[in-house]
This record gives sequence, C-alpha cells and structure tokens, in this order.
Amino acid sequence: MAANQNPDHDTIAAFSRTNRKAIEAAFTQVLREQLAVDITKLMKQAEHADATDSDLKALPEELARWETLKAKLDETCARLEATRRCGQVAATKNETIVLK
Repeated sequence: MAANQNPDHDTIAAFSRTNRKAIEAAFTQVLREQLAVDITKLMKQAEHADATDSDLKALPEELARWETLKAKLDETCARLEATRRCGQVAATKNETIVLK
C-alpha cells in the first residue's frame, strides 16, 4: 500500500484530518455490525439457557435462601445497634467512656 515506505506523522495527520468523516462513518459501521453480532450471540445463549433449564424451582429456592440470609443479617444488625444504644445509656449513667 505504501510501496514499502513508512509515511511521515504529518502525512498520517493530514490524511486523518482530510478523511475524518469517512473514518468516523467506517468506525461507526464496524461498531454497529459488531454490536449486532454480539447481541445475536447473547440472545442465542439466553434462549439456549431457557430451553435447557430443567429445574425451574432453582431460582426461587436461591431467592428464598437469600431472603433468609438477609433476614438474619438484619436481625444481627438490629441486635448490635440495640447493644450499642444500651452501652451509650450505661455510659451516660455511669459516666464511663464506651468505644464505638
């Protein structure tokens, strides 16, 4: 293409300035085509996953497990907060310092 010669950086800069719109259009077209291919692949994978998912209760069970863990965490946080408050009340009454 360049007859085995390296173009000068000014030549490259001038080429990109002169052909800016064409370069942008080509880049946009390639990007759109690649996105379309990627989206198509993702859709096929999702359809395949839906078709091969034989255990439809797996997700609700996992969600139930998550809800149970979240409830335990909320309960523990509430107990810690109550303990902290009790410690502050005791510290106020006894005039001692309680570290938070």
